[in-house]
Amino acid sequence: MDIIEQNAAGQIINRHPWELARLDIVMNLINLIKPGLNGRFSEEGVILDIGCGDGFVAREVALRFPSYRVIGIDTKYDKKNGCKDDQKIPNLEFHKSVKQIDSTIKQADLVMMLDVLEHIEDDESFLGDIMSGNIFNADTLFFLTVPAHQALFSRHDTQLCHYRRYSLDELKNLSGKAGISIISAGNFFFLPILQRIFEIFIDKTNLASNTKKIGVAGWEHGLFFTSIVKKILISDFKFSERLKKSKILLPGLSCYLIGKKQNGQKQES
Repeated sequence: MDIIEQNAAGQIINRHPWELARLDIVMNLINLIKPGLNGRFSEEGVILDIGCGDGFVAREVALRFPSYRVIGIDTKYDKKNGCKDDQKIPNLEFHKSVKQIDSTIKQADLVMMLDVLEHIEDDESFLGDIMSGNIFNADTLFFLTVPAHQALFSRHDTQLCHYRRYSLDELKNLSGKAGISIISAGNFFFLPILQRIFEIFIDKTNLASNTKKIGVAGWEHGLFFTSIVKKILISDFKFSERLKKSKILLPGLSCYLIGKKQNGQKQES
């Protein structure tokens, strides 16, 4: 969840199924490419979550990979925005910039930028600066997600201070210019496109409530319904991935890309 959304939400009672499903999808995609990473996640290492927002993903990753040092980075991060239980997770820490920690790290093994680039006006320079860091080398794995399809740009994006949405080709081109060699890329969340189209229609007819909470902060349903929606979203992702193996690429509300610094033969799936 973005800090903007967290401030709008106040106390978080229940996570949006989109957040929960995206976390599982990220972990699923990492597991799919693990055989080619020489057992990377069986040893100690460093995972960065750049643009970590309220720290939800970083927190969960730290719990799933207890032998890793997990570092959440967000320019808007403040201790008062953190979770009181963070101090109970010994391998988790938060900072405002990479510069605050790059002298303490020899190499970052995994760098996540989940729905970050759309918040940056000059996304090309931003990603290039990240890639030029001393702690990132040919073995560092980069994981990017962004909102998809500029045609779906709506009040939702404006509220969250998005500059744009991306096509998968645009994300690939941006990553290539920054020096990322693509391992895997695709779309996810096909079914929610229909909901977003409906929301855009409602916005244009001026029927939407101006008091609606921002983004995922507006989720107020219980655990049972949340669980059902999360399962539907994960099934949606798995179906899209199966079709992708048959060279059928469904559109999605989000795009993802996994890659490394360009150093050798490019592999894409």
